[in-house]
Amino acid sequence: MLALAALAFAVPLHFEENRGQWSPRVRFEAVTPRYTLELSDTAIAMNFRGGSLRLSLPSATPEGAEELPGKSNYYFGTDRSRWRTGISNFARVRYGNVFRGVDLAVYGHAGEIEYDWIVTPGADPRAIRFSFTGAAGMRIDSGGDLVIDTDAGEIRHTRPRILQADRPIPGNFVLRGSEVQFEIEDYDRSKPLIIDPVLVVNTSFGGHGIDYDFPGLHTRTDDTGTGIAVDSGGNIYVTGTTFSTDFPLVNSLQTPPSQPCYGNCEFSSVFVTKLTPDGATLLYSTYIGAPSAPIGVAGFAPLISGSIAVDAGGTAYVTGSTSGVNFPGVTATAGGTDAFLLRLDSKGAFLGTLLFGGSDDDMGISLVLGPDGFVYLAGATKSADFRATPGGYHAPALSPSNVFVAKVSFKSFFGPTNGAVIYSDVLGPGVYTLFPRTAVAVAADAGGNAYVAAATTSGSWQTTPSAMQTSCAGAACSDLVLAKLDPLGQRLIYSTYLGGSQQENLGGMAVDASGSAYIAGSSNSTDFPVTTGALETADPATAGEYAGFVAKFVPDGSKLEYGTYLDGTIPHAIVVDASRNVYVGGDGGSLPLRYAFQFTQTSRYCASFTVSGTATPSSVYACPSAGSLTELNPSGSDVVWSTYLGSGEVFALALDSASDVYATGTSIAVASPGVPIHSVGVVKIGPGASVLDVPANALVNAASQAPGLPFPGGLASVYVRGVDVSTTMTGAGSPVPPQLAGVSIMVDGVPAPILTIAPLASGMERIDFQVPFEAKSNTVEIRYRGSSVFGFPQRTPPGIFILGDGTPAIEHVSDYSLVTPANPAHPGETIVIYATGLGPVSPAVPSGMAPAGPAALGLCANGFGIDGSSPPYSFGTILYAGLTPGFVGLYQFNVRLRPDLAPGTQHLLINTNNCDGFPLLGNAVPFQSNSVPLPVQ
Repeated sequence: MLALAALAFAVPLHFEENRGQWSPRVRFEAVTPRYTLELSDTAIAMNFRGGSLRLSLPSATPEGAEELPGKSNYYFGTDRSRWRTGISNFARVRYGNVFRGVDLAVYGHAGEIEYDWIVTPGADPRAIRFSFTGAAGMRIDSGGDLVIDTDAGEIRHTRPRILQADRPIPGNFVLRGSEVQFEIEDYDRSKPLIIDPVLVVNTSFGGHGIDYDFPGLHTRTDDTGTGIAVDSGGNIYVTGTTFSTDFPLVNSLQTPPSQPCYGNCEFSSVFVTKLTPDGATLLYSTYIGAPSAPIGVAGFAPLISGSIAVDAGGTAYVTGSTSGVNFPGVTATAGGTDAFLLRLDSKGAFLGTLLFGGSDDDMGISLVLGPDGFVYLAGATKSADFRATPGGYHAPALSPSNVFVAKVSFKSFFGPTNGAVIYSDVLGPGVYTLFPRTAVAVAADAGGNAYVAAATTSGSWQTTPSAMQTSCAGAACSDLVLAKLDPLGQRLIYSTYLGGSQQENLGGMAVDASGSAYIAGSSNSTDFPVTTGALETADPATAGEYAGFVAKFVPDGSKLEYGTYLDGTIPHAIVVDASRNVYVGGDGGSLPLRYAFQFTQTSRYCASFTVSGTATPSSVYACPSAGSLTELNPSGSDVVWSTYLGSGEVFALALDSASDVYATGTSIAVASPGVPIHSVGVVKIGPGASVLDVPANALVNAASQAPGLPFPGGLASVYVRGVDVSTTMTGAGSPVPPQLAGVSIMVDGVPAPILTIAPLASGMERIDFQVPFEAKSNTVEIRYRGSSVFGFPQRTPPGIFILGDGTPAIEHVSDYSLVTPANPAHPGETIVIYATGLGPVSPAVPSGMAPAGPAALGLCANGFGIDGSSPPYSFGTILYAGLTPGFVGLYQFNVRLRPDLAPGTQHLLINTNNCDGFPLLGNAVPFQSNSVPLPVQ
């Protein structure tokens, strides 16, 4: 089917069915204090003060879809016959067959409405014609948007963004008189179209963090975002922990210590930062609980920040834990650390703090602003005398560490208050940890019910009889629990365990409009509960290792609607949109990518140190890393899109009314031109047409196909989907051009010569390019039709070319015939080995140019050897090593073979010993090419 996004205005999330409460012509209506949206058989009308805008349609009967749990009731006077009760509300309305084979879907996203034209296979989208009444004028702007002038101002319909069968379909609005139509290029009418993600905000901020350099401890601690929220104006709010005395401050409540802390000391504070919708400007940024001076290091301090929520007025609500020292509005805690609930107004001014706790340590971990306007707070407590409210639920079995939940109101009939605690309950045994985000999560529904998920090692958690899992699995309990609490906090509506026979860790929890709860986390259980038809039903991890998972419960908690492993990521956060699509953030390993903005983990090298304390590393090794963000479809059966983010971890997610997803964490900004790279990353991803699909490990050495980027001057290949070519394209000219078929590739910001783009039988395209000699880093950007994807691959060793039939590209110098088993090499003769990725040459050759004569290896000339994997290792004498005259990026070794080389099949490779200053993998393993057979007679 073909889905064309056409309109966007602000409306509520639901559509109310007309059962006699409105004019008979209206089938469905959405009502706000500012306007109404009426859906009839012949029009969709937006009625506002002073006028209306009406989209006229051919006659078609709208039908409600995705019924919501809420009902509407109308009591007209005392005559019961006029009362209308139990009226259904729907998340979307669909008009069937408005035009031949074309349906119209109308749906809302928490304040935004969208119209999709659904073109079924075989139907003609040119049949779509619609017009507006009540418009003062219409135009299509330079960006392709349809702009309608009304008495209420501009209403903008964004340019259609269409993708089908993994490739974009260009399309535009067309005005023909007063009618609006779509102009769409050719597409496969038997396949559906999909809408995919666009990276909208990609920024970061933070300070220098702390460097530690003690015996056996050589590391650093960076600032971390642990919570994110967005207000109705699109402003972004982030909270977290900063370890920096130079954290960026704007209208800060507190100042940094007078003594700086750049190493071997410790400073930590909660921060709260508000950014503009584009992420470019800090509106306020403040320390919360900053100590008066740094302290000496006595181990790592736990994160004391939790999560953040924001209301329609821009008031921010933040939770975490505090000892009370230098904390706004706090004179003393009840003992140890207490959980706090802090409020800041829209400009960052302090409004108040509430504390929750007892005589031992307590911490606030998770906080949400419920649809009912109440604040819900959950955390962990070690206090036996935790101050719970009378009459609330209190777990019959407790442990030294327990889970608590609180519900707080900041409004009354008489206006704002400093906070009235509706209830504060202790729910059951939990886990108290220095990394609190893994311990507890809270959510709430429109009915005022609270949902709490937690990690537990206790088998005594009270469960309900009809629960999905009534007892802890495994000989040693290490499962998750999920509890739903009534609006007054007096009883458990349901309570269930979730887990397999080993260990489960909590990543996050969310609830949709129907009351279904979603839990994300990680498990090393091979028998984690999964469901038929889910994305991954078999444990993808190596035995004993952890794999991610997502589980969706039915509204009464009696079973899983779906349960799936989620390979390649360890989840730390989850949110769900109005269409029940799930977004999971965490840290990525072997992530299965789809329409990624970043298609590799970030290349890094790590060091190991001896306990004796030397500052020289005992070993250096590759340790690529990245955050991850994945969207699953509503049934949990497929990935909509999935991407790496930066080099760190995603710790928190949020959604706005348009289902744009926001992420924060440590070092998750995607490194791209003009993006500041600091530790606290902020990323916003919105719906739009993603043109390129680049899988993981898609960038390889063109000769060996080993994942990674060759040395500058070498040839690389990248495999993509979405480039519109039907035959092989060749970059002609000298130098080879940096753009071909609309594709350009930048390496370290330097344009790369593109040699070929070829369509493959798999449906992918292979792009061959030369890594520019000028490139100093391994940052790769692929550009096509306004889209960019980024990669930060490891360097890959030189590669020996393998021909299409698997034969190595090795020739006899005597006649330049190919060395094969039928035409073997002979001891003492000279052979030519063709390779790539060997680095600079002398004299220098410009990128994209073929050398006219010999161009020998420069810096690495003595760093290479043609060796074997067994004695005598050395194959002979290298007579020439450098570029092949007449070819771009092709290198050759002329090697005189040893006269005593043993007959049989030998295996040779290119060895380099830290060539070009490149670190070794470990301390002793040379940087080696692929090994290829050499038949010797």
